[in-house]
Amino acid sequence: MLGLTMLLGAVGLGAFCRLFYNATIYALPCFVGLFVGFFAESTGAGLSAAITFGVAAGVLLLAIGQKILTLLRSPFLRAIVALTFAVPAALTGYFAVYNLAGLTAATSIWRQVFAIAGALAVGATAWQRLASPPDADTRDRHSPAQP
Repeated sequence: MLGLTMLLGAVGLGAFCRLFYNATIYALPCFVGLFVGFFAESTGAGLSAAITFGVAAGVLLLAIGQKILTLLRSPFLRAIVALTFAVPAALTGYFAVYNLAGLTAATSIWRQVFAIAGALAVGATAWQRLASPPDADTRDRHSPAQP
């Protein structure tokens, strides 16, 4: 029974880390959604309206950012838009790993090392997902050759 508990605990922790990692990649839309939701709630919109506004704002920002990245062809402009999304993701990764390392018996130096590694991993992943050049038209790749 103890082995099953340890196995399920490890699986649960792994699932939580995977979910948290995916959430930190999209830190900017999440922050904007939370800001809009809290602002709407504080102005008296009500809880359900605040949640709706917050989710809508986050999804809208993500959709606009992805659309801008698909339309831009300049590598410089693509890098600027990708940095706009990757920097908050890296900061979120830094603080998340820093606080998680604080739950263990890690010294402050090792907490910093782990936090910087976490920031680099999350920031690099966000950068890679956003700054990669747009794919070529899939119709051209999959269409049969014409004589």
